Formats: sequence, C-alpha cells, structure tokens
Amino acid sequence: MFVQHNTVSSCLAFVKDRLENQFSVTEIRQIQRQIFEKIFAWSPTDLMLNQNQRLTESELLLVRDFVKRLQNHEPLQYIMGYTQFCDLKILCDARALIPRPETEELVYKILEHDRSVYPDFSVLDLCTGSGCIALALKSACKESHVCGVDLSEEALDLAQSNAKELLLDVHWRNEDVLHISSESPLKQQQWDIIVSNPPYIPEHEKTKMESNVLDFEPHLALFVQNHEPIIFYQRIIAFAVNALKSNGLLAFELHENLAEEVKMACSQNGFSHVEIFEDLQGKPRILIARF
Repeated sequence: MFVQHNTVSSCLAFVKDRLENQFSVTEIRQIQRQIFEKIFAWSPTDLMLNQNQRLTESELLLVRDFVKRLQNHEPLQYIMGYTQFCDLKILCDARALIPRPETEELVYKILEHDRSVYPDFSVLDLCTGSGCIALALKSACKESHVCGVDLSEEALDLAQSNAKELLLDVHWRNEDVLHISSESPLKQQQWDIIVSNPPYIPEHEKTKMESNVLDFEPHLALFVQNHEPIIFYQRIIAFAVNALKSNGLLAFELHENLAEEVKMACSQNGFSHVEIFEDLQGKPRILIARF
C-alpha cells in the first residue's frame, strides 16, 4: 500500500510529502485536519489521540483521492463542500464563487454603519452567488428583510440550500442585474441597503490568475469585458439612485485597481458621501456610499 503500516501518522506523512511543494507548512496542517474531519468526522483532538490507529485500504484510498484533487488545484472549499463565512457554515461548490475574507470585511463594514440604525432594515444583495452576504446580514439582524438576486439559476439553487441549512428566511430572485426591467419587483420598493460583490476582473487578467480559481470557479461571476470593467458598478449605481431610501447605503466589494473609478461614478450620480476602505492587506477593496 502507498502508506506505510496503514497508520494515521503515516497517512499524515503521506499528505505532507505530496503537498509540501504546493502549500505552506501551516496550510498542510490545516488540510490534514480537514481531511480527517471530512472523511472520518474526527475532531483535531481525535486526530491527535489516534496517531497509531490503522486505517483500512478503502479509507486510505479516500485520503489519496482527496490529495489528488488538491494536487489538481481543486479548491479545498469545494472538496470539503463548505467554508466558514461570518461565523456561518456556507455550502460551497462550483455553482458559485467561494466566499472570501474580503467579502466578510464588506459585511462587517455594513453592520458597523447600519446595525444600530436599522434593526429591521431592508437589504438587496445583487449578484448574490452562494448567498453568503445576504445570509450573513440576515443572521446578524433577524428582523431585516433580505433579497438576494443572481442571473445564475444554479447559484440561486445553492443560495437556497444555504438558507435552508441555516434556517434563515431570505427571498431569492433570478434576474439579470445589468438589465433590471421597469416591471421588476425590485423597482417596486425602496431599500435601506443595496450591496454587491459583482464580477469585476477584466478578461485580460486571466493570464495572471491561479488555476484553482480559473479552472474551477464560475467565470460568469468573475469576469467582465476589458473595455467596460466597471459596467456592473455603473448599472447598480444608476439603479440605486432611485431604489435607495433617503440616507440609504450602497456598498460594494471592489477590484483594487478600479476603486477610484467606481468612487467617481458614485459621485457623478449624486452620492455625496463616498468612502473607500482598505482590506486587511491594505488594498482598497470596500466602498460605502450615501446620498
């Protein structure tokens, strides 16, 4: 067999040996814990206490398959089937983007501004994907009315599954954010908050991207045409001008190189209070705007 003595400790050594050229030591330790959580439902304590336990050949084959998927650059979150986002367990698969720390920061920035002001606020999350933003805001403010919108029916199916697992009541709507019709229910009410993490990566940046993103995550949610990189922001800003309540809040996750363009678009459409915030890496990634 490919693992000496079939023991847990030898299995861990196998994982380290196969992945050490691809991941850091800290990442490998985390992967080892997640492999045993996923396959065996073991806690980190179980893993520590059972180093000498022997595994069956079928169990070892499951471990090897997990490692092969990582070697093929499949995202760990897709292999696990979930990720943590704002203290919520969000189901993950290739139907939607993997929720990222920068997006968590966007949620926390919104809550800093509005949680005390609008305990029962209304939220419209455009390009909702897995629903992570909508669900995190609903979880933090149970009395809020939240609607998530996406063009992808597959992404909305995933978002609905997440809402069901988390027991959170969020309304979902299948609509093209770039072409919201005049008859759309989205235009029949006004919102306290409009938030979006839209596609914002110009096509020409594909060559710079890692294969774990480029080969697995949905391109519909990632890329925009080179000649109109802020089109989603422009359309959402134009929609928000009429759809936001007085003193309502518009919030975006940004491409770090497009932050100033988006800020200018907000100002040109009547938003007088526009702030850009840096993420934990010091990059301009969050915009908050009010009239």
